[in-house]
Amino acid sequence: MHQQQEEHRSDRSMNLDSLFVVMQASGFAIACLAAMLGLTMRGRFHANRYLVAFFALIAASELSAITETVFGTDTPIVRDAFRAFSFTVTTAIGPALLFHVCVLTTREPWTPNRRTLAPHLMLTVATAFVCVAFLFLPEIDRTSAFRWSALAELPPISGLVGRGLAIMELLIYVQWMILSFVLVRCLAFHLRELKNHHATSEVTEMRWIGALTLPLGGYAALCLASQFLVMFGRQNPLNAIFDSLLVVIILLVVALWSLRPADTAASRPPQEVRLAAEVKYVKSALDGDRAAQIARKLDAAMRHDRLYREAGLSLGDLSRHVGVVPNYVSQTLNERLGLSFFDYLNSWRIDEALDLVDRGDQTILSIAYEVGFNSRSSFYTAFKARTGTTPTARRRMAGDLSPVSSSRFG
Repeated sequence: MHQQQEEHRSDRSMNLDSLFVVMQASGFAIACLAAMLGLTMRGRFHANRYLVAFFALIAASELSAITETVFGTDTPIVRDAFRAFSFTVTTAIGPALLFHVCVLTTREPWTPNRRTLAPHLMLTVATAFVCVAFLFLPEIDRTSAFRWSALAELPPISGLVGRGLAIMELLIYVQWMILSFVLVRCLAFHLRELKNHHATSEVTEMRWIGALTLPLGGYAALCLASQFLVMFGRQNPLNAIFDSLLVVIILLVVALWSLRPADTAASRPPQEVRLAAEVKYVKSALDGDRAAQIARKLDAAMRHDRLYREAGLSLGDLSRHVGVVPNYVSQTLNERLGLSFFDYLNSWRIDEALDLVDRGDQTILSIAYEVGFNSRSSFYTAFKARTGTTPTARRRMAGDLSPVSSSRFG
């Protein structure tokens, strides 16, 4: 009976080890495929170069587990060299993702300079230094250097290197928590810019950044908490398989969303990026009379030409139509009308949509497309923000009542 229990435990352990290897291999395969896809996307290499680096670094970080499976304990120096390499490149994954987001969200074509790179690569340099020292340790000490529980039993030099590795691991999790905060700030800034320059943000607002931020921050906090528990002699609550599964899920989110075809600021021609960047109007020569004249031109472009019906309308498009430079149009909208470009366009769209919804002779989706929205979800969001109800609910009400239209077209 006892022998059967032992065999059952052994089989279960082997199954879990196999599952762990499968998860690690899956992460490696996804990262390699995503990196190759990023390299082959025509016209987007400039925008994707840091994203390709992000996926390549993740693939490199998975090499440690794969080589341990392949080589086992037969060649410990090879195993430990890959472990040190994977541990070092892990510290550069976060900066690569941040640089990619900076490329997509900044106004001008963005390239990191020496001052930008230095603070982000300090952890990588420090980790590389500790990992080189790790490789010079005796083989028996290298086996224990990555285990918190064994550090106290190591000789002084080996123990110092082991504690250095442990500190680097904690700093990696702190790095990712800080990165999550920075990504939120980048996203908030990007959405503000979109509202000033684009009629719709459904395609260009890069929702994947927001979808990624919470899992990243939560994952880093969970890993940090588990490491502190191990430091104080408690059992690590974060199962290795669960840990690998989280990595695969996060990796899939980034790959599927960031590499999908999209019309982002980074993928537009440079002249369009520069045009969208003309937002600041410090000490502008625009006076009240001129602003009123521009406001009338904008009103005519919306009321008579119904320019808002163009789903891809940008600030530059509207400026060319009314014959006014973009920064004057932006200033008029913000200072005279109290609206961003995004909100101004949507106000006209919802005004026309109100009449069409009340008439009831078109589907909700066809109304959304007709007035300039490029998806049902963005139409519903804007409609509810304006009216406090959904188009469907308003149409049901219109069946019983005859509401007085609040539209400019009513």
